[in-house]
Amino acid sequence: MITTVIDYFADPSISYFGPGMPYSSCTSHDVDIQSTKAQATDFTGAAAAISMLKTDIAKSIQLSGAPGLPPQFFWLWSPVHFEDVCTHFDVNEDATGRRWHAAGMMVHLAEGTVEPMASVAHRIRWQPRTRRAAGAEITLTPYRGDPLAITLEPLLNAQMVGLGYVHPEWGHGMWKGESAVAGDGWTLAEIDPMEPRHLHVQQVCRARMGKREGVGILEQIALGPHAPSGFQSILDPA
Repeated sequence: MITTVIDYFADPSISYFGPGMPYSSCTSHDVDIQSTKAQATDFTGAAAAISMLKTDIAKSIQLSGAPGLPPQFFWLWSPVHFEDVCTHFDVNEDATGRRWHAAGMMVHLAEGTVEPMASVAHRIRWQPRTRRAAGAEITLTPYRGDPLAITLEPLLNAQMVGLGYVHPEWGHGMWKGESAVAGDGWTLAEIDPMEPRHLHVQQVCRARMGKREGVGILEQIALGPHAPSGFQSILDPA
């Protein structure tokens, strides 16, 4: 049995943006869980929605039938380290799969240079009955040269709620007074991967790119509809 225990601290020496304000920038969100669905255009809005839902799956499902747009946030982030190069990839996509952010690059370690990519692509194979990756393929296309294909094989899961992401009580930047200490513990084998607070994970992965083999991270959160993945509502699994 593996148990993870996370402690949360409110440190007066840390510069917070303000009471209840998260570290990430906010574009727009509107949450009214009594009469409509939570509406969000970024992770801050989605996190606020889930925080107000207090990880209640039944209430989430009930809200999915209310008027308005469901919360939607799709995010993939993957830094990978090989012996001679490092790669970086991340995307945000809306419900149709249209990207509103994408980035890719490669660091050549011997030269100490950074090579931006012209485009990026991904293919996620989801674990059945979850929104968690069973495997992934990332394609980085440079401005010159052939596309670079990276395969990711997940080995370990890290629950991002332990860092405050989507935590209903200890989210990023929540003011808890001059000094506050608390902790949560989870038995990983008993976690429901479809519980809203556990959707957001980072997976430690074995990575391969051609003959290269290395290690990387695949961070992922898929909340709400995402047509390329086959997700149609707020919390339907693969």
